[in-house]
Amino acid sequence: MLWRFRRSSHDVDQSGIDRPRPRSVTKSSDGSISKLTHIITKSSTVESDSHGLTLAADCHEPLVDIIFVHGLGGGSMRTWCRNRDRRLFWPGEFLPSDLPQARIHIFGYNANFASTKSNVSNIVDFSKQLLFAMGFSPCGIGKHPIIFVAHSMGGLVVKKAFMLANQDTSYQNIAKNIRGILFLGTPHRGADSAQTLQNLLRVSLSHQPKAYIDDLVKNSSALQDINEDFRHFANRLELVSFYETLRTQIGPKTVFVVDKDSAILGYSSEYSVGVDADHHTICKFSSRQDLGYLSVLSALQKLISKGTENAPTDFSDFDVTEIELQRISKLLPHESSDEDDLITHEHSRLEGSCHWILQKSYFQRWLDGSGTSILWLYGIPGSGKSTLSSFAIDYLRKTGRECQFFFFSSAERSKRQVASCLRSLARQAANSHASVRHSLAGLRDGVSCLGSSDARTVWQKLFVSTIFNIEFDHPIYWVMDALDESDGPALLMQLLGSMQPRSPIKVLVTSRHAATIADATAHARVNVIVKEITTEDTLTDVTAYATTAIADIPCDEEKKKEIVESILHKAAGCFLWVRLAVEDIRELGFTQAGIQVALETVPAEMDYLYQRILQAIASRHAETRKLAKAIILWSVCSIRPLNVDELRFALQSELGPILNMERAISHTCANLLYIDRRNRVQLIHQTARAFLFQNTDPFFRIEAKRDHAYIACVCLDYLGDGSMRFHAQQARHLSTKFDKIRKQPFALYAIEAWSEHLRLACADSDAVFDKLVKFLRTNILTWVALLSSSDQLGLVIQSARNLKAYLERRAKITTPGGAFRIDSTKFAEAWAIDLIRLATKFGKNLVLAPFSLFQIIPQLCPTKSVVHQQCKTSSSPFRILGDTAAGWNDCVARIRLQNAGTVTALASCEVYVALGFHSGDVVIYCASTCQEFRKLTCRSRVAIKSLQFGPNNEKIMAGGGKVALVWDLSTGKVINSFQSSDEIQAVAFTSDGEHGLVITRNCMALTWDFGDPEISISSRFHWVEREEPGRHRSFPVATALSFGNRYLAVSYRGFPVSVWDLECNYLVGEVTRNAAGAGQGRRNVGDTVFCLDFNRTTGHLILGYSDGTMQKWDPITEEQSECDADAQTLVCSPDGATIATGDSFGNIKLWNLDTLELIQHISTQDDPIDMLCFSPDGLRFYDIRGDYCSAWEPEFLVRATKPDDDRSSFGPISFEITDASINPAEPLSSLVTDPTSTLAAYGREDGSVYICALDNQSPPKQIYNHAKGVSVVAHAWSSSGKFMATADDSRTVIMMQLFSAQDLSSTKAKVLTERNTQASIKQLLFDKSGKELIIITQNACEIWPTDNGAKRIIEVEKERNGFWIHQCEPSNGVMSITANQLIIFDWANSGDSRPLQTRFVDYAQISPFASCVSNAGWCKAAGQDILIMEVTFAFNPIRKDIVLYEWVEEKEAVSLIHRMSFSHIEFMIGIYNNQVVFLDKD
Repeated sequence: MLWRFRRSSHDVDQSGIDRPRPRSVTKSSDGSISKLTHIITKSSTVESDSHGLTLAADCHEPLVDIIFVHGLGGGSMRTWCRNRDRRLFWPGEFLPSDLPQARIHIFGYNANFASTKSNVSNIVDFSKQLLFAMGFSPCGIGKHPIIFVAHSMGGLVVKKAFMLANQDTSYQNIAKNIRGILFLGTPHRGADSAQTLQNLLRVSLSHQPKAYIDDLVKNSSALQDINEDFRHFANRLELVSFYETLRTQIGPKTVFVVDKDSAILGYSSEYSVGVDADHHTICKFSSRQDLGYLSVLSALQKLISKGTENAPTDFSDFDVTEIELQRISKLLPHESSDEDDLITHEHSRLEGSCHWILQKSYFQRWLDGSGTSILWLYGIPGSGKSTLSSFAIDYLRKTGRECQFFFFSSAERSKRQVASCLRSLARQAANSHASVRHSLAGLRDGVSCLGSSDARTVWQKLFVSTIFNIEFDHPIYWVMDALDESDGPALLMQLLGSMQPRSPIKVLVTSRHAATIADATAHARVNVIVKEITTEDTLTDVTAYATTAIADIPCDEEKKKEIVESILHKAAGCFLWVRLAVEDIRELGFTQAGIQVALETVPAEMDYLYQRILQAIASRHAETRKLAKAIILWSVCSIRPLNVDELRFALQSELGPILNMERAISHTCANLLYIDRRNRVQLIHQTARAFLFQNTDPFFRIEAKRDHAYIACVCLDYLGDGSMRFHAQQARHLSTKFDKIRKQPFALYAIEAWSEHLRLACADSDAVFDKLVKFLRTNILTWVALLSSSDQLGLVIQSARNLKAYLERRAKITTPGGAFRIDSTKFAEAWAIDLIRLATKFGKNLVLAPFSLFQIIPQLCPTKSVVHQQCKTSSSPFRILGDTAAGWNDCVARIRLQNAGTVTALASCEVYVALGFHSGDVVIYCASTCQEFRKLTCRSRVAIKSLQFGPNNEKIMAGGGKVALVWDLSTGKVINSFQSSDEIQAVAFTSDGEHGLVITRNCMALTWDFGDPEISISSRFHWVEREEPGRHRSFPVATALSFGNRYLAVSYRGFPVSVWDLECNYLVGEVTRNAAGAGQGRRNVGDTVFCLDFNRTTGHLILGYSDGTMQKWDPITEEQSECDADAQTLVCSPDGATIATGDSFGNIKLWNLDTLELIQHISTQDDPIDMLCFSPDGLRFYDIRGDYCSAWEPEFLVRATKPDDDRSSFGPISFEITDASINPAEPLSSLVTDPTSTLAAYGREDGSVYICALDNQSPPKQIYNHAKGVSVVAHAWSSSGKFMATADDSRTVIMMQLFSAQDLSSTKAKVLTERNTQASIKQLLFDKSGKELIIITQNACEIWPTDNGAKRIIEVEKERNGFWIHQCEPSNGVMSITANQLIIFDWANSGDSRPLQTRFVDYAQISPFASCVSNAGWCKAAGQDILIMEVTFAFNPIRKDIVLYEWVEEKEAVSLIHRMSFSHIEFMIGIYNNQVVFLDKD
């Protein structure tokens, strides 16, 4: 593979940093610029908010003029700058390189509503100013197509200017060249906030009302006139309207300044799209990778590409981009602003600093060398590592190199997680590359949200299986700062070190020195450069900073030099120390004596410096000290930095209202805390946090457990307050209630942080425990619903883990309280379990419908669960019939395999689980519903030995016999096949999904190229086992491939397992038994390994011996350990923390991989466990036993801490052995209701048939049972309620008569007949009189009289054997419905031996691809009979169409009324009260 290095379009100076080429200013034809033009533009350079039209970026041969117009209260420049940062002025900084043939202008006008001066101008006046400036521009505007970009009120100004240009012939060139307008939050119909603003200005003593604000009031006459006139011209323009989707903070409230209805015109020529921004930030972008900027850029590119053509702009590609970005935002939820972090560090960097790194040969080697490399720079605390990282990012960007970055911070949870870092890098890559964006958007279809996934899962799904498979033509640079502050520095270094040496990724990592990081680099597969940031490296920068900082001190240059030398001597390379020392010197540096005192008292260590700061605070008034201590406590102990409003609210419970929080922070905690650009309160450095925890001063010392208990109490008090309470009757007002809660300053912090503080709090505090119990008894469901509404169920699971950890610590402490306290403890422990169950079992439902938590979900929970018990008194719109389980069941689903044969292979992915059979069939089931999705067949009918899903879950590969096949899951068609020379042992996809790896019985590893029509072998490796005298190895018993397919483990009967490196083609080693268990050189059957699996994270090989021993073997160190596990089969969890084993008695055991200790024992006393398989998220596993595939979700898998999780958040997990006897009820397989009463009947997969009452809580009654081992597949109940019929999958039909069916307890059933049919049964149907039963099979209809008369068989052609229903009233016939025909059978003539009369009614075919009608029914609308069908499609089983036809009885004809296509319908249940009832996939 060749990597092409990209060159920058900028000039590069000697320092290596590029400087933008100067742009020429276009002059008029005579080479001069008139005085009038100077008056209009006021400035030809963009340095401030100028009025008039200003050229922001020029080009030599422009194809288009883009004019930016700001809105109310904005400016020609600051409106387009994020955080008012001149470097983020995107029209002048970003667009020129992305739109090189565009000339860019900005227009400014006086819309400053905060001005104290009167302003009588209105929108029309501003529009005339714009038009005038364009007409007299020296740039000759009107010669090229014109596109406007307008924010807020600016859009109204542009609309009016466009109409004025069309009405004035002097502007005809401008009018005809205006091609498009891009609106950013424009209030086309006004805004409610405008009236509020005008009222405030009217009552202000210093401000005057503004005429243009009156124009913005909703439905003002000015707006109505503009909209009425504009619609006559709009069809000539391409219009793109962006609307805000986030509320804007205005004072204490958050509002939609311009709601969606007002921001969209609704014209046919308009394209509208939502932006993840508020009204202020919809026009401001943090970087070229900002999703908002990419959306605006994409729209501008489309407008420009069609700017000179008359054809309407095609926004199809823009649609694709937007859809992809939306999918990625769901796959990778936004966690924090990376660009804000970068800006913060850039602002602290002194101009000219950090250039020393460019002179280092190791940096240049890392920068320009070939292949993957990691540069790890470590240094002491405060040595400027983060500043150096920001410089490196800036340098890489300015030199045209692609760079993604992440700043770790231990102060904020989302900033210390390795998984967050990886998600951020993937998001940035998607923003930069269309190919990455396409790949990740496609991944969203088969992978759920990765917002709460662990680091290893994110690494595998996003990088190994997706991004690393894309061919880039240039290197990609990653910069990761403060790795030591992450939750898994060694893990991240291990993942980075596992990259392919030839990949284009280059990584720069900064941190303090840590042995764990150093150890991880030693085992890296790629080149790692390790260098220390020395005092000599930073000496120039420190000197420059100190010299600049004391430049204005009143002393001579010699004295200043002495001061700097003294500072440098004590600083020892620590920038932070220098900063604080300089502030001390400046404070005393008004006299020579003061300077001398400062120099003599400047401490030599950071701790002494912090101590002096605390001494200064302690010397102040008692109230000031109290306030300072509270601020410091919250700033140090909060799980993330609090913003000023959050801190103000947190303090008022103890100190009362704080009048000026900003001044309180700067006055009481100077030099220790500061407020950053995002209005968050920050410690000056992480070393200050460590000092405060270790400080000996009793007043300021932070006692972690005590202070976390205090904060936990504040959070729980807030969450337990009545304002958070919610009742089921308020379901329709749920979103309004949540909006009110989220607007409160402290709400978000309390919601996300209470459990973290609880876990860290002292366990013996009864005050904390009592507040916890109060919250759990009152508002816990509101809290869960709040998180569900924002798709944060991962935080629910996280909080349950924290709650359990707290309760485990509390259980070890004897506390008074008696029976009440014990009951409360059990109550809290029950919630720790139920929170996890709610999130895992009802996750999708909670996100889609949070209100279901108050009415529906508690009814579905086990009767003894705390959720059910606490909510059972709540009113609910429905009841659960039948026996509800008392407790949570670890077995969440069972798939009955019926008579499919022996299962020989098992595999799973995020959306499917696949079973391979001895018959050669592969059956795919949906993982969420366990319903069959598709059946695939190997034509050679060989036993399937191995299965694996492709990287994006779009394909599946199966190997068996001498053939390997690849199917496309969307179509079910074979897309690749491979014929081997010997039996296939295993198959696997390579990481790119374009090759297959085939392991054969004759010791061959073959790489099979899918793209080659000749089915070529791109690589071949023949491993040759070492033979021993007198001993011959037979064929392999078992094989296992490591994660990434690098290692292959092969087991032989009576021989050690051999492990081969398939990448380097050599024998890694042989796994031998410990002396106590080995065969001592003899051929011992106990030495045979029958099952083995690689741990995908640690690389360990796990082996199961025939005598039940389980062994763990390290391929690198060859260390091993064993335990007695009775393992007949085993599998490692994807996170590498757990091993699951199954034995011959049906027992499943979960083991801790590190210690091989037993964690959980699930005893079912069932058939032997044949196979085990984990789901990719590790929260579920499947087993194969007998005729069933079971899905398990043990509580431990959900609550257990993953190796890379934040240990400070979860705490230790206590491993205990639990014994769970699981006997899940058989699933329902048929359901029918009695037309004459409130009874229903259902059949189960074990052949049992029950009747239940729909109007009371009477337990269901079993009325009879089919033969053992069969499943009820069809059910019918006569219209009179007297007769019932059921059929099973052995083709047996039982017809019975019911007695006393109105009373459930006394209902009895008498079997009238029990017969077998000639073919499999599709449907059962009684005639309307209840005298005959029609049995629909695959090729005939059998008619059975209920009086035991002679049955009749009527042949029915396959293509006419559709879905059968009664004909609508008053007819007595039945009809078979196919995809294009109704076949009516006249039941009235069936009383004798004559065949049924048949009539055919053809109708417009639903679709040429329609497969069959799977359900149908009748309803009435406006007196007409409407036939409703559910139609399925063979080419797309996921698609379901609901089709409506009108039935005309007199003509016996139908006409199509409506057709709707759905992909989320699982199946149509029926029709109730003229409404279609269906089960969806969620």
